Amino acid sequence: MSKDVAVDINPTWTRQEALDLYLIRQWGTGYFDVSNSGEITVRSNPEDCSSITITRVIERAQSLGFRLPLLIRFQDLLRHRVENG
Repeated sequence: MSKDVAVDINPTWTRQEALDLYLIRQWGTGYFDVSNSGEITVRSNPEDCSSITITRVIERAQSLGFRLPLLIRFQDLLRHRVENG
């Protein structure tokens, strides 16, 4: 049985407010960010411009038959952290 859930979307919510509220600049250390569309993104190298949304990673995992909840390990991010301290 499914329930309909009402979602209150605040059209005035900004990327900067998300960054400030969730303190992403403090814990993300350049690897995690918020996109202009409001999605959490991850990159393997903070100096690299390319990133992927966590949503896309989850959607891909589900398309491969994985079920939620997931533990996601970003191998390239881990490698960069180990190699660059």
